[in-house]
Amino acid sequence: MLSRMQTPDPSSPPRLTSAAPVPARRPSALVRLLVLAFLILALQIPVLMIDNLVDTRACDHAISLKRLADDHKPADLAPYPHQALVDSYRLVRRAIKYEVLVFTLIFGSLFFFEVCVGLRLHTLHYVLVAAALCLFYLILLSLVEIIDPVAAYGAAVAASVALIGLYGAAILQSWPRAGALGSFIIGVYSVLLVLLELPKYALLAGSGTLFLLLAAAMFLTRHVDWDDVDTRAL
Repeated sequence: MLSRMQTPDPSSPPRLTSAAPVPARRPSALVRLLVLAFLILALQIPVLMIDNLVDTRACDHAISLKRLADDHKPADLAPYPHQALVDSYRLVRRAIKYEVLVFTLIFGSLFFFEVCVGLRLHTLHYVLVAAALCLFYLILLSLVEIIDPVAAYGAAVAASVALIGLYGAAILQSWPRAGALGSFIIGVYSVLLVLLELPKYALLAGSGTLFLLLAAAMFLTRHVDWDDVDTRAL
């Protein structure tokens, strides 16, 4: 029996064929780096606000010192802790001057995880990490007014590392990766403390650290096919 060929009915509506879903286009590695660079530039606004807050607090304490000097003899000013705040505020100001370097290194470590581990981090992840990094300076400013500057620096670093480390365990999907990120942040802030406390060796410590980080980045990404990374980003 010959099969009867069915002719389409012109009055019937056309059938819609389901098309395969088109994958969302992800930005290439170069575009990703440009977005991170723009984010670092945008972070200058909150950091500048913190820097202005440091100046305001320093001026307030300078006025307090002047009033104490007018009301007391110089020998009576020794018990007052206000004089030690001059060096404390100077420490915070100098730490803020290196904030671009700190942001770049920590964002670079997150981008390294994206490339080498195959993760996909959203820009909002970087924004939240940046907020934690900005909060470091605010915590440092609030602590240097009541405790030793070095102890305040250590406490601020511990708070930032704990916050970013716990968050990193979620976005990096691994506790060892979060531990590596936290260790790297501790290393960055440790080098920064050397730059702040030993200005004589600041240039040597800074250039040596950047050389080692660049060598490590070149070694770890020597087998990365960047064209393949951009292809997987589509």
